[in-house]
Amino acid sequence: MEAKPKTGEKALIGFLGTTTYSPVHYVLNGEPTPEVRLSLRALARFFPDHEVVVFATREALERNWATVREEFGYEPEAVLVPAGRGEKEIWKLLKLLTERFSSYGKLVLDITHGFRAQPLLAFSAGYLLHTLGRAKIEGIYYASYQGHGRPAEIVDLAPLMDMLRWADGLSGLKRHGSTAVVSELLSSLTRRYWTTEGAAWKPRTLGPLADLLDRLSIGLALNRAREASELALRLRRTLPPATRELRRVPQLAPVAPYFQDALRGLAGLVPRGKRRPYDPPSRTDLRALAGMIRYYLEVRAYVQAITLGREAIVTRLCLEKGLDPFGKEARRAMESQINAWHHLKKSGSPLRSREQRYVDLWERVVDVRNDVNHAGFRAQPVEGPGLAKKIGEAAREIADWLEQ
Repeated sequence: MEAKPKTGEKALIGFLGTTTYSPVHYVLNGEPTPEVRLSLRALARFFPDHEVVVFATREALERNWATVREEFGYEPEAVLVPAGRGEKEIWKLLKLLTERFSSYGKLVLDITHGFRAQPLLAFSAGYLLHTLGRAKIEGIYYASYQGHGRPAEIVDLAPLMDMLRWADGLSGLKRHGSTAVVSELLSSLTRRYWTTEGAAWKPRTLGPLADLLDRLSIGLALNRAREASELALRLRRTLPPATRELRRVPQLAPVAPYFQDALRGLAGLVPRGKRRPYDPPSRTDLRALAGMIRYYLEVRAYVQAITLGREAIVTRLCLEKGLDPFGKEARRAMESQINAWHHLKKSGSPLRSREQRYVDLWERVVDVRNDVNHAGFRAQPVEGPGLAKKIGEAAREIADWLEQ
């Protein structure tokens, strides 16, 4: 009996156990198969252009390889794997699965007959390669045996990978302010439902939310304070209906409770009770700036934090003088005023406490900001961790002062 020719492009991969397999009808997406003894054989009917690869222990091969040959009518490729007894064999098996999986461009995994940790390790190897773009996982199937004489429904567990990507994306957004993964997942989910014929419903807020997050992320990265505040207000209004829509996706029900929590930091950039914090200018602007500075520090965006801190000092003085904080000449005049106080201090001239406070904060900002702007090309640059600490201390002090 000859083996089926190898393509090296697509693979249908399954595991072989030591049990005695009985004939059963399998059903995938409502379509039944004739009675077969192996779920892998049933799946091969749905993926006829995929090379069949069977992972099995030596004992499984001895007991059931004849069944495999009979079911397929040819000799599929067999890969000998350790049984997974003990930690050493488990990590050896994971390494073997990852190496073999990576030799194909597209994979369909059948974990129905997996033994011990084999299904978990196969899923982990597949998720790793799929996430890194080394192989595309087209499906991770498990057949649920319902008893003698009843069909076994084949379920695709590949959406679990989406759930893990959601977890990674929400974690990255909460810890580092990165919206890219969440935006991509929201867009992909929206496209899937809008392009699926006969879908029971179509999400209407998830797509716009993806675009909103992208724009807000760019606005924050480029220190667009007024723009970011407007987008944060829109995010606050969009989150509740978007979360409700997310709950309607069965595979993502476990993610939904944590969705709003992960986005709370972005939605909270604008103080509660203020609809448009930069229109018209008021002291509420300062609270919004303080919140944005704290957010930058939370996600380690140190350059943005100290840059915004510097501009916040000028903004506060503009407001105190009754000037438009967005006016070019007004800002230039206030910067000159602070620098004048700075030079008066250096010359020994006494300053009032309010003026002294401006100068102290200004000097702290100028010191660290110059180090950042020169990219370390100075005679004695502060090393990264030390500079981050100095920026954090200065930016937090500015945020506290803005809220006073």
